[in-house]
Amino acid sequence: MFITTVDAIFALIFATFALNALRRGWMLLKSGWVFVQTHAKDDGQPMSVQRRHWISQGGAFFIGGSLWVAGAMIAGFLAIQLGFRAIFP
Repeated sequence: MFITTVDAIFALIFATFALNALRRGWMLLKSGWVFVQTHAKDDGQPMSVQRRHWISQGGAFFIGGSLWVAGAMIAGFLAIQLGFRAIFP
C-alpha cells in the first residue's frame, strides 16, 4: 500500500515536470528554428558578424529546446510507467 502511494506521488511529479518541460522545450525549439531559418537564407550578400551571431543563437535555442523535449519525453514515460504501477500493483 505504501509503495503504491509512493509510485502515485512520483508519477504525479514526473507528469508535472513532463508538461512543464514540454511547454518550455517547444517554445525554445520553435524560436531557435525561426532564428536559423530567418537568418540562414542566402540573399546574395556577404555574411555579417551579426547574422552569424543570430544563427549561432538560434542553434543554441534549438539544441536547448531539443534537450527539454527529450527530457519531457523521458519524464512522460516514467510518469506513465509509475502510474500503471500505482493503478495495477
